[in-house]
Amino acid sequence: MLTRHFRIARLTGSLAALVVFIVAQGSAIAAWDPAKIEAREAAVAKTLVEFYETDASLDRFFNESAGFVVFPKVGEAAFVVGGAHGKGEAFEQTDMMGVAVSIGIAKMTKVSVGLSLGAETFQEIIFFKTKDAFDEFKEGKFTMGADVKAVIVKADAATQSVWNGDIAAFVRGQKGVMVDASVNGQHLKFEAH
Repeated sequence: MLTRHFRIARLTGSLAALVVFIVAQGSAIAAWDPAKIEAREAAVAKTLVEFYETDASLDRFFNESAGFVVFPKVGEAAFVVGGAHGKGEAFEQTDMMGVAVSIGIAKMTKVSVGLSLGAETFQEIIFFKTKDAFDEFKEGKFTMGADVKAVIVKADAATQSVWNGDIAAFVRGQKGVMVDASVNGQHLKFEAH
């Protein structure tokens, strides 16, 4: 009787494992939506064009960086307690000619408490100057420190900008008004393609 119970338990455990595997594979297949991927890639390309059209001097940061992250749309809202979220793509420089290749998905979240009120959407590009800084981002989790200040992109803004250590962040407003908007405390996660 004990042997039969053990076999049934093993069969039940194996069946449960198979069901978990099938559900996980179904979720992975559902998450791989070509239309969503194409829409995200188009939004990233459009964001890069819009940033460049607004300030061509950003070339310097593209050329000097080991990698960068492009967020086509970051939504931020606050009423004392605030939050922000965005999804974009990470690019790594492959050679000295400035060729960058998409290597994965970047997700940004932020939670803040303080005197904030309003809502906005904006675009953001974060540059990583060194390979070590970019590798730290790729290891999974990266948080923007208080020393990183975002530069609002306008004509020739990048010519006046400097690196904040190994990071440079640029934002371009889309719509809405915030009393306080900052990149401080943004948590970045990376998922390789």
